[in-house]
Parts: sequence; C-alpha cells; structure tokens
Amino acid sequence: MQERAGVGSSVVIKGELTAREDVVIAGRVEGVINVIGHLVVVEAGAHVAGDITATGIVVAGRVEGSLIADERITVVNAPALDAIGSDPALEGPFDMVFIDALKPEYEAYLAALAGRLLPGALIAADNVLWSGRVSGSRPAAADDANTAALRAFDAAVLADARFSATILPVGDGLLIATWRG
Repeated sequence: MQERAGVGSSVVIKGELTAREDVVIAGRVEGVINVIGHLVVVEAGAHVAGDITATGIVVAGRVEGSLIADERITVVNAPALDAIGSDPALEGPFDMVFIDALKPEYEAYLAALAGRLLPGALIAADNVLWSGRVSGSRPAAADDANTAALRAFDAAVLADARFSATILPVGDGLLIATWRG
C-alpha cells in the first residue's frame, strides 16, 4: 500500500509542508509545499496559497502560487464524475475512496471507481443516514430526491457481494465498506 498524507477539509496549515509520500489536500495550506519524489493532489474545494514542488501535481481546487513538477502537472477543470471517467491522473488504483457529493450521484461515483479499487480498498461514504430521514426516524418529503438516492445507495452497497459493508450511526451516518472485488 502506498503511503499518503492528507490535509482534511477543515484543516488549515500555515507554514511549510514537507513530505516523502503522496499528499492529498482537501483543506487550506498557506505556505510552501515540498513533496520529494511523490504526488500532490489539490482536491476540488481545497485552497493552496503558496508554491508547490513535487514529482507530479494534480489540481482540481484553487492554487495561488507557482507549480513546479519533475514529471507532470494536471489541472482538472470538470465536474468530478466527468473527470473520474476521462482524466488519466485519476485512473487509480485506489486503496481508499471517500464519497461526499451530490446525493443522487453517490451510486455513479461508486460505479465509476469500482474498477479502480485495489483488493481490500476502503470505501467511506458520508451523510448516508441524512439526519435520520434515510432510516425513517425523521420524516422525509415524498419528493425528497436526496433521501431516495441515499436509501438506494445504502441498499445497493449493503446487498452487493463485492463489498463487506456497514453503516455507522455517527454524525449524519457513515457507510464503511471494503472492496472484495
């Protein structure tokens, strides 16, 4: 399994970030990023205010600074589902996937990524209980597309023999699954 470091969506780093493993940034970094011999990914919604130096750089978020790569710089300027289907930088294989997107697109994300998962890969999907509306402990409007989509997604993953899955009742619900392939 390849080592990866992450800067979560609620994390703000001020200063220099240096690593010798792939770095995925979902939050904010204000300062220089130096990643020796590896990849830096700036996810959609992330913000880097500073220079990035790495072997490879993938930018889907916002960067204010210079990009210096030994091999390749890829700028992803597309809706995520389109990018997953067409961008070679996102071809995988992946040992971990986190899904937190438009709720009617959850199943499409999983379908797009399934062939790119390593055996034993971890899949996590956020908000799968949707404040109790998915389980029925809180009422949902009959035309609530988000609740209907999450119910279908949960049922599909839990019934799919390619996954070993469960739902943790933390926060808005977290589906955790491993890929059997």
